[in-house]
Amino acid sequence: MLSLPDTNTLPIVPATMVGNAFNAFNVMIRKDVSLQSFVKDTIAAHNCSWSVIRGLFAGTDNVTLTIVEKSVDTPFRCYLLASFCKQLQDELGVYFSRIHIKLAPVKDVPYTTDDGCIISSSMSLDKTKPFPCTIPANIKFDTTFHRNIYLAMCFKREKGLTDNVKVSRFSLRCRDIVISNGIHSVIIRSGESLTDDWEIRTHGYHPWTTYLHDIPQEKMMCSHRQVRSEGKRGLLLSVELDTSFH
Repeated sequence: MLSLPDTNTLPIVPATMVGNAFNAFNVMIRKDVSLQSFVKDTIAAHNCSWSVIRGLFAGTDNVTLTIVEKSVDTPFRCYLLASFCKQLQDELGVYFSRIHIKLAPVKDVPYTTDDGCIISSSMSLDKTKPFPCTIPANIKFDTTFHRNIYLAMCFKREKGLTDNVKVSRFSLRCRDIVISNGIHSVIIRSGESLTDDWEIRTHGYHPWTTYLHDIPQEKMMCSHRQVRSEGKRGLLLSVELDTSFH
């Protein structure tokens, strides 16, 4: 009987060659991941391939990041996206001179959980809290306007990220993350979108009534629905280096 590997990653999948290393690999996530080390424990865990990518970007200026996202609709997913950008910058050893995020609009509905439960709440801000939002971490925003305000706060909270962050409307049929320095580009693909079906699930904290500021940052765990599902299919991330990018 074939058993799944006891790890959250799959072996490197070869594409074309850059020097002596492959320029494409897959990451299969089959367990919850710490928010603080999300990139390090997934994409950057492929040391050989990631070191090739780091080497091509090292010392280059004007590195840009473009993310197309359709699922940023809860406080936690906003923070996951901002934290991912900062971790990606750190793990690559670069500085993103510009970040462009293309987002799908939020459906203007009452605050709901993913299983349809309506939450009685209102969007207001408490600036005395590290995450100043008065709806729980996994509850969907009621409007795009409220989501965008909170997302901007999450990016400001991540020290060391550029202020040059542009948010625009989601592009049809585009679901990629692209890092570029004008010579090379790295493309990261993740099913529907990076934050789709991710929730914060930390032991001892209720998933539907807990606020982000209630959970110590070092205890924040990212849990994906496909990882929790009965079949535990896991989530596939694909990373590709394009050396012909112009």
